[in-house]
Amino acid sequence: MDQVPPDHTKPVDGSSGKVHAGVWVVALLFLGLVLFATNPWFTIIDDEVAAFVPARQPADQLIHAYWIGEGPHHRPPLFDLIHHGWLRMTGGDLRLLRLPSILFYLPGIWLLALAARRLAGPSGMRNLLLISLLWPYGFHFSRLAVGYSWYFFLVALVTHAYLRLLEKQTLARWALLVVAALALVYSNYLGWPMLACLTFDFFVEQRENFLKHWRRILGTLLLLILAYFPLWRSVVTEVRFGPELPHSLASTVFYAGFAGYVLFVSESVAPWFWWFSVPALLAIAVCLGVVVLRGTSRARRFLLYFFVVLGIMIVLGILTTKRTMLIAPWLLLPLGTTLAALDSRTIRRGLFMALALVFGIDWFGIVSRQYYAAPRFLEPWPQAGQEAARSVEKRAPLLGQRARVAQRNQPAGLAVDDEFRKPTHGTGHHRQAHGYRGRAYPAQFSPPPRRLTPRSDAARGTPCTPAERAHSCEPCVLCL
Repeated sequence: MDQVPPDHTKPVDGSSGKVHAGVWVVALLFLGLVLFATNPWFTIIDDEVAAFVPARQPADQLIHAYWIGEGPHHRPPLFDLIHHGWLRMTGGDLRLLRLPSILFYLPGIWLLALAARRLAGPSGMRNLLLISLLWPYGFHFSRLAVGYSWYFFLVALVTHAYLRLLEKQTLARWALLVVAALALVYSNYLGWPMLACLTFDFFVEQRENFLKHWRRILGTLLLLILAYFPLWRSVVTEVRFGPELPHSLASTVFYAGFAGYVLFVSESVAPWFWWFSVPALLAIAVCLGVVVLRGTSRARRFLLYFFVVLGIMIVLGILTTKRTMLIAPWLLLPLGTTLAALDSRTIRRGLFMALALVFGIDWFGIVSRQYYAAPRFLEPWPQAGQEAARSVEKRAPLLGQRARVAQRNQPAGLAVDDEFRKPTHGTGHHRQAHGYRGRAYPAQFSPPPRRLTPRSDAARGTPCTPAERAHSCEPCVLCL
């Protein structure tokens, strides 16, 4: 086991320590304020719209669907239940839609910083906080009203609870880890392989005394399996109709590289702007190389676990640039702790400059808004929805799986005409639109195409009628 850095043994309860912690807390609160204030800069993306579908259902129906394993369940229901409660509590106020994600992201950063402190002392904590505050990927994806920030928070919590348990195996610390792990697997199926990585790490750290803890480890595993019993049917459905292996090795490798690039640089600078992307890629290579060659064994192991889960996502065909936020804590943690543990001032300065170069390029892309790899953050969907509504008012048809975008932005002026529904058969377009890459679900699980028709003038600005609500399979803000 790596020896704890000397500064880790120093007390932090003095006045200087409190002032130092207070400054970082204020910095995190300022980051949250910036995220909330800049929400209008970034349009609501398709994943956020799709998240309305399960969140708008009554909680008992949502739970029942998972209990019987009916329909596609690309994630466990915990975040959907949280999202459902928030929408009910706020009445679907769009100004508050993204607030929970920000509130999850900030404590997640703090918990991850506490984990870095246990690995590399106060300097590791400071470095991780600084990296997280300036992290461009987090600036984009932590605000989204989907489960990404919630996953980030849970992984940080599980990691911190695990490192606390390594220091001292008490019943209270075991209980905290079990609760955090259960929340993780109830939020994301990939929580299971992540827990397997931590189990392996526990074996490495406690290999001399591992047999002394086998009963507690086995009991914890059985407890998690039993507590997960309500979701096993939905897991079977996912496995039965689940993802297929990637069909093209070359495209898979290139997209995996692009996802890794975005995790550092975000989507504000596309890799085809080579005068920006080439220096950024070289700086990323320096960062990873320093962690692998000069990082502590713990930092290298967490980086290894990051790549293991990333590889699982690639094999399952579920890797996207948005879903990597789940494993992002296990990338930030090695970077922050390695920056603190380096003995060579030259190498430390080089790693710092490499991170500064990557972040500088990305923040230039954010400010200029001219080099984005994907236009989803900048697409003017409200204006598109208004134009679609005017076209429909003229009796022009509006067909397609993306019709929910127009409905989402014009909830008071559009309703779904049920007579145009036709069965679908799990087409590739449907799977791509709903995030089920490579999956072929039965026809009864696939929502049909929709045609939007204008509501009467008298109905504008009022909640949908029960009949309209029954015919609509997409969220309407006024109906939440």
